[in-house]
Amino acid sequence: MKIKGIILISILILTACKQNNDDKNVAQQENGLPQEVQAETQEVKDFSEIGFKLMETETVGDLKMGLTTKEVEKLIGKPSEITPFELWEADGFEHQARVYQQETIELDFIKLEDGRIVSNMITITEGCKYKTARNIGIGSTYDEVLQAYNAEISTPENTSTLIAGTIYGGIIFQFSEENKVNNIFIGAGAE
Repeated sequence: MKIKGIILISILILTACKQNNDDKNVAQQENGLPQEVQAETQEVKDFSEIGFKLMETETVGDLKMGLTTKEVEKLIGKPSEITPFELWEADGFEHQARVYQQETIELDFIKLEDGRIVSNMITITEGCKYKTARNIGIGSTYDEVLQAYNAEISTPENTSTLIAGTIYGGIIFQFSEENKVNNIFIGAGAE
């Protein structure tokens, strides 16, 4: 009985080893590279870096990060609402929200150490006609966003939100039940 058990275990081990080799061979046959080499050659993306770069370069209409209040007013007029400055413990800056164009655009401004006040976050909602530099705006479809920002999106997790970069810096697209953009946020959604 012991010999039969040893033989059975040996057969199972050999079968498992053969199956593992077969799997490796199939993977190698698919693109000609062993699995170990494939894993090493896959590009590892730093989505934090990607997100911060998007924050520096992306525009919504002519709006972008780092604009002064005067520059913003030249572009889109005076705000309809201004909140008082409030110190955020997370980043140590004083923040102020300003709402424009019938509440379709909200900009967060920060007061820098040198006293300048510059835009730090941009949010557009339904009714805003502005589009990103890649021609995505309110009403764009989920697939259009995915196509335009595919390289900057780590994994599309659900159909209600896509994040280009990370929530710590980048662009967050929110979608309606019809899978159309109803909110675009550029900035740091979390600290």
